[in-house]
Amino acid sequence: VRGDIRVIAFPAMKVAAENGVPKAANTAFLGCMSALGLIGLPEEHVVEALAESFASKPALVEKNKKVFDAAKSWVGRNIK
Repeated sequence: VRGDIRVIAFPAMKVAAENGVPKAANTAFLGCMSALGLIGLPEEHVVEALAESFASKPALVEKNKKVFDAAKSWVGRNIK
């Protein structure tokens, strides 16, 4: 067993649904990975890319940012 690999159960669908966007599990995963330092980009770049990806649906930008932030908070509370 490799010591450099860690498996974490992350409730992406639950986090997304609890924050008003049940279809945003992918955004929740993005927030989780960002909080764990697994993306390799500064967070502001990730958030900018998220906003650009929803540019045609402005109402979804803030909702997805909320999911992203909730996922990061979940990691802070649940992963040591």
